[in-house]
Amino acid sequence: VEYITAMRIEIERKKLVAANTDPVRVAELACLMTLCNMENAHKFLAFKNAFTLLYKMGNFITAAHFARQVVALEPHGVSNFSRC
Repeated sequence: VEYITAMRIEIERKKLVAANTDPVRVAELACLMTLCNMENAHKFLAFKNAFTLLYKMGNFITAAHFARQVVALEPHGVSNFSRC
């Protein structure tokens, strides 16, 4: 159920990105995807995606929150996954 919800959110986010309509809604969907209960590797990707998007938008406080979440996953060795 969590993965289905996450993929529905991601599909809607991609539609909005392609339409180039509402960047605030895109950021909101990226943040919502991080709330889904997924495996650590998938959480890492969701956190990294939200961090990158929010940083580019200039929302540094929220981006810092997701950066801390990415660092918190480091003891699990997840960051090595991104180098593949």
